[in-house]
Amino acid sequence: MTNSIDNDSIEIALKDSDYGCILRMTENSAFNEAAILTPAYSQAINEILGDQDTRTAACTSLTVCIIQTTKLLEDVANRVDLDEATRKLAILHLQRRIRNFALHLLPLDFSDITDLAIKKVEVKPVIEEPRPVHPLRRKAATIDQTRTTLFYMPAA
Repeated sequence: MTNSIDNDSIEIALKDSDYGCILRMTENSAFNEAAILTPAYSQAINEILGDQDTRTAACTSLTVCIIQTTKLLEDVANRVDLDEATRKLAILHLQRRIRNFALHLLPLDFSDITDLAIKKVEVKPVIEEPRPVHPLRRKAATIDQTRTTLFYMPAA
């Protein structure tokens, strides 16, 4: 049994879907990323955000910083002129920087959620499930018959 779909049904399905919206969002995301990663545009974006309401600009500015730092992380990971230890240190530094930016995006009352999580974990008894113990497989004993006695020492 073959599954045939004609072009008309595909056009109707795409027309009724959010495909166009998804495509526009994808195009806008690529355009926005290019603007954020271009130094001149990035500087203009920072100036514009500086003139906006703090609540709106703060989250947007942090997101821009995360995108820029992620790009730096990619660049460092691909550098061949750095020795391994230096590259590793730079990557760890940039990862920490991204985490710090992301922490600032959490809502101000997130510490309340953290406190509840701590209380929930501390109250709940920790029950460790026993792990099944698998006996070690023993190899069948083999006799090495290739050895020869070089000399014989009589018992005293």
